[in-house]
Amino acid sequence: MRRHQVNKKEFAAIIGMSERTVSNMMEDGMPYEGGGRGSPVSIETAEAIKWMQRKAISKALGMEEGEEGLEAPEEGTKAYEEYHLLKAKREKEQINVEELKKESIKLEELQPLMLKVASIYAQSNDAKSNRLASELADIDDPATIKRILLEESRSIRAATAERLRSFVHETCGSVG
Repeated sequence: MRRHQVNKKEFAAIIGMSERTVSNMMEDGMPYEGGGRGSPVSIETAEAIKWMQRKAISKALGMEEGEEGLEAPEEGTKAYEEYHLLKAKREKEQINVEELKKESIKLEELQPLMLKVASIYAQSNDAKSNRLASELADIDDPATIKRILLEESRSIRAATAERLRSFVHETCGSVG
């Protein structure tokens, strides 16, 4: 199983709490790595969420973490209901983590697209001087020159966007 490491800010967003709350949980024993001088904090989401669940179950049952008997409480009790509610929340968070994994993209996978963007834009931008040189040479009004350059820049951006849509559609099959 692949580990899903995030920083403190990302973990706070995943669990819907503040970074300060995450810091407090780290001080309280939540597992994490790094955080020393110049070393960023790295939190393994599944382990941290398991720690949060154990902590919540212990609290709900009035037990200290590490005590025996953290299995599901007796059916029909309030503790039983709270235990299963926490279990459902854990499963929901795991689903959220899985959804985030689906939406993420690795930098290596993004690099060809970024190179394509740079290439398309550079080609269009380089051609601008050839297209506009003679037209702008006879104009004395800076406002007119500015308007023409702005229109050309907008045209280049629109053409670049359209070429990228085509590239993404050909590469991925669809565009959002």
